Amino acid sequence: MGVRTLSEYLLTYLWVGMECVAAVLLFDAFSQRKKRQIAHWIFVACFAFLDATLLNLMSPNMANFGKIVIAVAVYYFFHRLLYIGRRVFSLYIAVIFYATICCIDNIWFTFWVLILGIQNGSSFSQTFVSGFLMHCLMLASCYLQLFIRKHNQNQTTNYSWYTVPAILSTVSVLLIFFFGSCFEKGWISILPLCVCASFITCMQIAALLLVSWMEQTAHFREEALSLQTKSMAQKESIEASSTAYTQQRKLTHDFRAHLDTLSAMLVQQ
Repeated sequence: MGVRTLSEYLLTYLWVGMECVAAVLLFDAFSQRKKRQIAHWIFVACFAFLDATLLNLMSPNMANFGKIVIAVAVYYFFHRLLYIGRRVFSLYIAVIFYATICCIDNIWFTFWVLILGIQNGSSFSQTFVSGFLMHCLMLASCYLQLFIRKHNQNQTTNYSWYTVPAILSTVSVLLIFFFGSCFEKGWISILPLCVCASFITCMQIAALLLVSWMEQTAHFREEALSLQTKSMAQKESIEASSTAYTQQRKLTHDFRAHLDTLSAMLVQQ
């Protein structure tokens, strides 16, 4: 590996900044912020700067497993710092976000390699235009998730439901690095790689939709239980009113009978 240029260091700050904004959009879809608007974005800017600085200081030859662990840890602390939620949920949402951006990066690379060829596609994917468009796609994907969830408004605090999507996201990340390594070693051609990338991306989309589906199902179940409870309460209220009405009619009948008896006695006297 050659020495990195100044432009590459600066681009790292730009890409990390865009990824942090994408993280904010996705985290906003699932969590509630701790801080107000201005303070929130000040912390985001500071965190992005520190994260980009860390990436610039890291060795580019680091093993893939180390990169995965560091990236998930960074987004875990990012969520813990700025959002309300349990620790396990912060881990789940960090894994889901990292898998999402990895899938977008992977499908973007394989698409251009398939269209332009291995050499031209690899060269184009490393250009500024390609990186900028790819990160814009990340922002659009996270904003779409935020838009859908904010309109459904089915958020839940049952964080155990995020276990399965987090596991699917972890599998997606591992498959991306596995097939990428196979492609670099020449064990797999570009067409099967593109098919695998499409499958992994669909699996990640399914992981995101699974969360919304489970929350929507739980929302409908809670509404059904609420309606059932209200129906039982109304039924008991109607039965109590009917019993009270029956007793009132009986008392009225007995009172009228007493009045008739007294009236008859007065006539006789």
